[in-house]
Amino acid sequence: MTALAGIFSRTGAPVERRWLAALSSGLRNFGPDGENILVAGQIGLVQRPFETEAEPRTPTAPCEDGGYIVSLGGRIDNGSELPRAVGEVDNMPLRLLGLYRRSGIEGLRKVIGEFVLVIWDPAKRAVVLIADPMGKHSLYYHLTDNYIFWASRPRVLLQFVDAAVRPNPEYMADFLINRASSVTPYEQIERVPGGHALSVSTHDQSIRSYWRLAPAELHYRKDEEYESRFIELFTESVRCRIQTSGPVFCELSGGVDSSSIACMAKAVAGVDASRRIKTVAYTFPVSAASDESRYIQTMVGALDLPHMQFSELDCPLLETVTDPQDIDFPSNDLAFQARHDRLAAAMRSAGSRVVLSGIGGDQLFWSTPPVLLPLLDEIAARRPLGMLQRTGECSRIGGANYFYTLVLGLRTSLKFERHGLPDRMDGPIGGWFHSDFVRKADLASRLSAPMGERRGKLPSDAYKHSLIERTMRDFALTRAMGRSYVVTRYPYLDQRLVEFAMGLPFDQCVRWPETRSIVRRALKGRLPDEIINRATKAGPTEAYLRALIYRWPQILKESPRLRVVEYGIVDDQRFRFAIESARMGMVTHAAQLLSTVCLELWLRSLDGSALQGPARPQQACRPFRETRA
Repeated sequence: MTALAGIFSRTGAPVERRWLAALSSGLRNFGPDGENILVAGQIGLVQRPFETEAEPRTPTAPCEDGGYIVSLGGRIDNGSELPRAVGEVDNMPLRLLGLYRRSGIEGLRKVIGEFVLVIWDPAKRAVVLIADPMGKHSLYYHLTDNYIFWASRPRVLLQFVDAAVRPNPEYMADFLINRASSVTPYEQIERVPGGHALSVSTHDQSIRSYWRLAPAELHYRKDEEYESRFIELFTESVRCRIQTSGPVFCELSGGVDSSSIACMAKAVAGVDASRRIKTVAYTFPVSAASDESRYIQTMVGALDLPHMQFSELDCPLLETVTDPQDIDFPSNDLAFQARHDRLAAAMRSAGSRVVLSGIGGDQLFWSTPPVLLPLLDEIAARRPLGMLQRTGECSRIGGANYFYTLVLGLRTSLKFERHGLPDRMDGPIGGWFHSDFVRKADLASRLSAPMGERRGKLPSDAYKHSLIERTMRDFALTRAMGRSYVVTRYPYLDQRLVEFAMGLPFDQCVRWPETRSIVRRALKGRLPDEIINRATKAGPTEAYLRALIYRWPQILKESPRLRVVEYGIVDDQRFRFAIESARMGMVTHAAQLLSTVCLELWLRSLDGSALQGPARPQQACRPFRETRA
């Protein structure tokens, strides 16, 4: 993934090269394979390559054609299918520019891949910033009356913000409850959403959608047709992501998703699999409730590929964050900093820069769907017979009375009609948060608020979109890496596979008690039965809590000041009590507690940066927009 940055002077004044050099310097760990700076009067662009792809390679410098300038970062997966004008050169950035010149931003609607694109349009005297449809990669920007500054990473932009910048409390609130946020971690820094293009000219600016997730419903005659289509799309998704210049590492967690990716990568690589594909696993020999070694070893034996693994003893959780200046987002991934460093070192030794992750499979094909969802669909569709049938099924699955299930379904359906389907209903929040923060952030309402824009006629449609939005959280998909940066790719988040999953009938994904039914059926015979038939999976909670026992005193020793206290996010005494209780095995809201600890680590990483520190806690964060009943 090539890192991009740039500056456009809206007044017409020439862009200074030293400003572009400052942007480039901040991206050096994410684009270590060279530096290309282009200055053309009032527009300046930076392109720093991070070479991963086999031939053909994307040009490592911005391209010019007829006064237009284009800069591409990322991967285009369907380049051979895109229309090409007569005589058009075989240069992917210029081909995308050709689509834009012929049809405007709508010309990019059929482009599939993970990319960001910057176009200088001399006819409109405007710069256009474009993010790929799924939003896997994006551009961050700071817009003023005189300039727009943009970059692939938000933190490098802070040096160009005139006023004191503070961490964004809206973003921190969303992070603490594990919810996708519409803002960035920094005030005055914005993000181009997936499937959108931001156009900024001398006098105005606008942001437009060129793609939206609106898949057609699928209605095949036989299960085998659904399964065959899944295998076709899944194979292509993996194939696109292993076309690299070096070996590819596949994470193995012991679950269906990561196992299926490694299995498919081996099949696609064919006779070169042992050279091109390697697997890596993370084990917890001390934290037995978090350990998946049994299933990992089953897959290691079945794959017969080069394998390595790191344990919690090799890579302790909650180790000191390295390269803090390169940590853009608060993330629970900060707990695994030592593991990332070890993995990156092993990948460098093997000549690899790409690792595949199974994130997205649970969400796409519903590993834990709400029991009432099929009943809500029947109610919304006004199908009385189907409603009665689904009520019986849901009452048996949930172990509840038939009439209670029916009344609950009707009440929930009414809420959906009025307000949308709640994204999640986790109940109360952790008791250590400061009362002012809870009130201003309205954390309780955030937990049960509908996620994003309501789409589709049925509750299951809204729920599917909610899951995709939550999966695409930047703090979930962006690994906490600095000098140890490697590219992480997610085959289950391929645009074509997502559209397919979103169009599936409910009973293709869920056939109680079997969840992810289509995946399990399609991979039967490809994966060991022990993996295919798994109904549960271990989580990392015990490992997190054990890490608190050993690491929390050291975290306090490194700095007794708690930034989450100084920023008014938690109450000092209650938070310390919650930590000590967790260290003794008495914990509630473990996920929120871990997120609070990781937020503390991220806030510490901001010390000495361009952000204004919390010298006066009562002014540390701008006020939230008050929520009124």
